Amino acid sequence: MKLIVNQVYDNMGLQSTQTLGPILDGIMRNTPEGRDFVRVAKEQGIKTAVTMRDAPFNDYSQAPKDQQPRKRSELGL
Repeated sequence: MKLIVNQVYDNMGLQSTQTLGPILDGIMRNTPEGRDFVRVAKEQGIKTAVTMRDAPFNDYSQAPKDQQPRKRSELGL
């Protein structure tokens, strides 16, 4: 059974994805933007770094409070 499951994942390209992931991660961490994100996170905190990163894209976390997704605790879940 394990052989069948592994074969299915191989057919879907899992091995390629696992190989490509660390390569892209290494590239992205070493761009000027990636290095700046890490610097800001260390100096000013992760929340500030994420806000700066997402601001140009009008991310929903930057939206007015009534337009932001509600937390699970607010939904009674």
